Amino acid sequence: MTSTNNAAPLVIRPRDWMRQLGVGKHGLAILIRDHGHPKPFALGKRSSGFDRAECEAWVESRKAQRDQADA
Repeated sequence: MTSTNNAAPLVIRPRDWMRQLGVGKHGLAILIRDHGHPKPFALGKRSSGFDRAECEAWVESRKAQRDQADA
């Protein structure tokens, strides 16, 4: 049985998420520390990931804050 699921994965690795945001390790750390960005969770002993839905919701909330400030 084959599945053709074109949905985005539930977990996004930090390197991929940093690339999408256009920030480096330090920039991502600042976003997590100072701006309410969701924290990563452990996938194993040496790997971590972000919940994609949480991260995308965070980006949308930042857009909403921007739009409220412009209004």
